[in-house]
Amino acid sequence: MAIAPSQQWEGIDGSWSTFIAQVGTPAQNVHLLISTSSSATVAVIAEGCQYDSSPSTCPDDRGKIFNPNTSSTWVGNDVYNLGLEENLGYSANGQYGKDTVILGWQGSGGPKLPDQVVAGVASQNFYLGEFGLTPRPTNFTDFVDPQPSYLETLKSKNLIPSLGWSYTAGAKYRLDGVFGSLVLGGYDRAAFRPNNISFDFGQDISRDLTVAIQKATLQDSLRPNFELLPAPIYAFIDSTLPYLYLPQEACTNFEQTFGLQWNSTSQLYFIDDQQHELLLARNPQVTFTLSQDLTSSTAVKIVLPYAAFDLTATYPLVSKPTRYFPLRRAANDTQYTLGRTFLQEAYLTVDYEHSNFSVSQALFNGSGAGQDILPLSLFNIHPSQMNKTSSKKSPPLAATIGGAIGGALLLLFLTSLTCALLIIRRRRQRQHQAQKGDLPKTDTPPYSGKPELDAATDSITHYNIGAAAGLFCGEKSELDGTSSRDNIHLCHPHPHPHHHSLVSPHSRSELSSHTTSSTPLSPPPPFSPSSPYQSSSDGKPLEAQSRPIYEAPGHEHGHGQVVYEMQGSDVAEVEALDLAEGGSGRGRGTQAERLGG
Repeated sequence: MAIAPSQQWEGIDGSWSTFIAQVGTPAQNVHLLISTSSSATVAVIAEGCQYDSSPSTCPDDRGKIFNPNTSSTWVGNDVYNLGLEENLGYSANGQYGKDTVILGWQGSGGPKLPDQVVAGVASQNFYLGEFGLTPRPTNFTDFVDPQPSYLETLKSKNLIPSLGWSYTAGAKYRLDGVFGSLVLGGYDRAAFRPNNISFDFGQDISRDLTVAIQKATLQDSLRPNFELLPAPIYAFIDSTLPYLYLPQEACTNFEQTFGLQWNSTSQLYFIDDQQHELLLARNPQVTFTLSQDLTSSTAVKIVLPYAAFDLTATYPLVSKPTRYFPLRRAANDTQYTLGRTFLQEAYLTVDYEHSNFSVSQALFNGSGAGQDILPLSLFNIHPSQMNKTSSKKSPPLAATIGGAIGGALLLLFLTSLTCALLIIRRRRQRQHQAQKGDLPKTDTPPYSGKPELDAATDSITHYNIGAAAGLFCGEKSELDGTSSRDNIHLCHPHPHPHHHSLVSPHSRSELSSHTTSSTPLSPPPPFSPSSPYQSSSDGKPLEAQSRPIYEAPGHEHGHGQVVYEMQGSDVAEVEALDLAEGGSGRGRGTQAERLGG
């Protein structure tokens, strides 16, 4: 199932290809980024454009507004922590509920699924909404009523053939702009360069798409092979944010080779116009060498040109548009991440039924040009082999069926002929012996009356013999003899062959029976009088809610590892929706501190 992009470039941290989701009844279009690490649909609500500094273009800048109050199918729940990128210091709450969600533009025929988990967000930490791709269910209060994800619902309704997806973020700098590609339950064979490398899921289910980065090599006219990464590391592939979170020493190497300027206020690396022109002339590119582990001899290389790192930040990250480099300093190894920037040049295919994934170099043939959508079950077949197979002429269907029927009839004829010849031979031997007087004399002629074997015994005997060939042996009267009609048991194809269900070693029940959790936020400090969310739209204070949510990863996933979250406390909706103060972990503080630049 290929999902068409919105055909627009949006974002405050670069120009990103978004996708359309219709939420509610009647449908409200919202533009969403793809989150490869979450499972819910996160849409911006009206409170997200009520900051004092919000521009008049805020609803469009934030990918359109979702209003739950105007949806007849909205079933509200409570305000909870989104649980997105908490290990990177981010925090945001959402107004959770369930509603109808359709992927794609109205009239595009996208799947319409009712009762999907939707979170309305106001925080500027996630300026555009997100569409989650993981199949992990969401629990609101406890673990006895998991709410299935969009992907899991598609699979359970047989709308996609496999529990998985393929995604590349798109690249505005390629050709005339190549939009992102998203295929649910399959992949686009024309969108990537194939390789033989398969990655197993990481043991920590919250960082399942983990790869080993053996090298990050700079190649340009000044330094043809300069290693930016001091030592191999493990990193998590996650499209939710654009940044590459790397060790401090690696960031220092990037600073020196690219001429980056660190801005502590915005927590971004800036590039001035003069340095930008020098980099264009040098045309540097960075090659990431990825493998399953730090020392593996088999690896795949993903090459990113300088254009992939040439991004522009806008409000509210900075006060005016500024060119920046999407690199951030990781505090520890749990933060090492390859973000959305990496997925401009990488094609990611994930198979949850077998707990593995693939990373390939993306190819650019223009948006939608030459797509070749295939089910995920064929991904393990190397595309070159598929091409060879498909290039050979296959026999016509009628010839194939005729050959199969002819082979079955031939087997039946040979089996019958063999049985008949054996019976005739034995009869002649007995008659020859009787003429010589070797047999005892009886009043009953040989082979008269009862057959040689009881029908039940004969059927069982012959069935056991013929079963190996998939044949059924039953009683058939043929070949008239001189004294009587002999009962001959012939084998023919069994009308009801035995079928055995083969169970996958990684069944979907493992995914649907274990859930993820998220912990409510502890109450933040009181809001300042300038806070725009001290009351609801009717002027009444928003009441604190009492029900917790469990959404962040916390289930066994085939590796014997279970992740549990600590208990938290409830939050009031006024505290939950307003994160203008005490915002993202990278550069927390007042709004003015975060927007300076």
